Amino acid sequence: MPASLNRLEPFTYGAIAIVGGALTAGVAYVTSPLVPFAVIAAAAVAILTAYWPLGTLYLAILAIPFKLVTIDFGGAGLSVAEALFVLSGVGWAVRRVISGSWPFVPSPLGRPYAFLLLAIIPGLLVAVHPFGVFKTLIMWTTFFLIYQMIVADGRRETVRTTLLLLAVSAALVGFLALVAPGTSQTEQLIGPGEVVEGRPGGSFQDPNILATFEALGLPAALALALGRRPALRIVGAGSFLFILIGLALSLSRGGFLAAAGALLVMLFWRPFRWAALVTLVIVLAFVTAGGNLFGDVQTANVSGRLQSVGYAASGGDPRFAIWRTTPTIIEDHPFFGIGENQFPDVALRYGLFAEVRGSYQHAHNIPLTIAAEMGLIGLTALTWVFVALIRVLVGAYRRTVGLDRGLVVAVGAAFAALTLQGMVDYTVSSNTVAAITFTLAACGVALWQAPPGSASVDLPAGAGPPKH
Repeated sequence: MPASLNRLEPFTYGAIAIVGGALTAGVAYVTSPLVPFAVIAAAAVAILTAYWPLGTLYLAILAIPFKLVTIDFGGAGLSVAEALFVLSGVGWAVRRVISGSWPFVPSPLGRPYAFLLLAIIPGLLVAVHPFGVFKTLIMWTTFFLIYQMIVADGRRETVRTTLLLLAVSAALVGFLALVAPGTSQTEQLIGPGEVVEGRPGGSFQDPNILATFEALGLPAALALALGRRPALRIVGAGSFLFILIGLALSLSRGGFLAAAGALLVMLFWRPFRWAALVTLVIVLAFVTAGGNLFGDVQTANVSGRLQSVGYAASGGDPRFAIWRTTPTIIEDHPFFGIGENQFPDVALRYGLFAEVRGSYQHAHNIPLTIAAEMGLIGLTALTWVFVALIRVLVGAYRRTVGLDRGLVVAVGAAFAALTLQGMVDYTVSSNTVAAITFTLAACGVALWQAPPGSASVDLPAGAGPPKH
């Protein structure tokens, strides 16, 4: 380039900056100061998705704590995180098609997941409100594309980065539940502890979904805390602390059960055993001594909530009425079910009335809800997914060593937590929980398909875009 043109280059960039600034100021003046920033952010996300869909997935996980910020798409509200999950899956599929490849990668969970998605489709014909079925079908299909993306990537570095971001995101959710619980009421047990007033829902406005997400991030935080790098140990330990705070604030008995199950599964990883013992001693000492954690997490409430399990088990929990009635719904709609998200409407016909909302949103059990809404075909698909996932995780555990084995155990512990809470709740109705479920399943497959006996150097790696 001639020297004269080189001298003009800074002035050219300056002129572009001035024009861009003037346009931004003009748009902000005519509309709102946030509009130009939203446009710039949307353009940046679009470029990121086109170039690096996996990076959009990372951004989606980090955006989960800010789930209360929603975007309206034709009456269907999506959080920023949910929108980013959708963009990530769709962006990857478009890139695959443009490159001449089919957006489906053969894997042990590919067909079971596809069968589960197909089981949703008949609900479009039988549902009272088909839009609820359609929304779930679209969302779960994009989450399935995310699963395909991670499996196609196949790198353990991707798994490490994903688990790191999940732990950090769960810690932020716990922190926000502490400083901004979303309710002005103080947590208070009613009666034997079966009912609690003032339970914070945090980023999800639902304490049970809050507990589920924290339980899913708990194993990842532990895996980080036991890594080799001191900085990541600090991140993992800090994340673990705030995740425990989020769990305690939720006062979700299903969440407590899920966390306990995750910790038990983590015992399969030898480096974790001493850490588990120390953690258990600290928690027991704190609960025995009584008091508050950071002035908000009252151990008396936690203890009372745990003691209420006995009252619930004796038949005092309304879930027992739901569990007794739901098999009748399944019997009346055996093959295709009543349609996804239709349980609240149909349950009223069977005399299931909730005191607060008027109708129960689901059967408070994953297999029962799937069987009621997708029929026995959906339950068969769910069983297929469950069995295939266990085989993948067992195979990955046998094929890995060192810290990679810790990652496998962390993924398995997360699914153990989801399974245990799924016995008393149906938090996969949350798009965020469903997206993380598909993502963790893909992480398990990625660890399974790596060469046997290979070990990772440390946690994490490969956080940047793939090099071409």
